[in-house]
Amino acid sequence: REYEVNITSHAEFGIGLRLEAQMDGMPAIAGSYKKHPLHGGRLPAERTGMIMLGDELLSVNGVSLEEITFDEIIATVRKVGSDAIPGTPLCMRFRPVMANRLKVGSSAFSEHSSQAQKKTIEQYMGITPKSASRKIGELLDGTIEQENESNTNHDDGIQQEYARV
Repeated sequence: REYEVNITSHAEFGIGLRLEAQMDGMPAIAGSYKKHPLHGGRLPAERTGMIMLGDELLSVNGVSLEEITFDEIIATVRKVGSDAIPGTPLCMRFRPVMANRLKVGSSAFSEHSSQAQKKTIEQYMGITPKSASRKIGELLDGTIEQENESNTNHDDGIQQEYARV
């Protein structure tokens, strides 16, 4: 059964939700939460306690996100968010997808070995320790916020797209 979540965006760091799609043309799913870059705390999407990772995002403020490309989904979510009056919550409608929830729960993030976890996270994000250091530095000095955060990961022949909103 579909559900709605009202989220008021953080003024500087957005709602803190990473959207993913296995391939362009596939629905956007709630992939992971973004943490506050300065103190590691939870951002608005995670604080609601309502969004289940793996669920499909269907609409934002009544604007349908179905049957459009992943880039269009991200552009739409960002546009609707930027057009909203500051402090006004975004209404996001999700569809539960149990199979995706199981994948998220059994992903590499649940590995017991921290070394296996580190390797998998780096592969998953498509970064090396050197590029991670550069990104952290950019994040701290604010330059990363100007970048388009839509990315494509081609690990093991699987195309996966993601973006932070």
